[in-house]
Amino acid sequence: MKLFEWAESRMRTFTVLDMGILKVCLVFFALTLAKLWPGVLALDWYWYGGVFAVSYVWIMGRMLLR
Repeated sequence: MKLFEWAESRMRTFTVLDMGILKVCLVFFALTLAKLWPGVLALDWYWYGGVFAVSYVWIMGRMLLR
């Protein structure tokens, strides 16, 4: 079984609480990266806004169109 197939099969068993905890984990991972690599925080605000907008549209499209 390929890595992504295995991961997708495991993700199907997650509850809403598990997904929430995963999100918290990823937020703190991003904060850790920002702490260890200060150059990431030197970007202008619109880069963060752009990444957020693209990822939000992607996720909402996947959720609402399937």
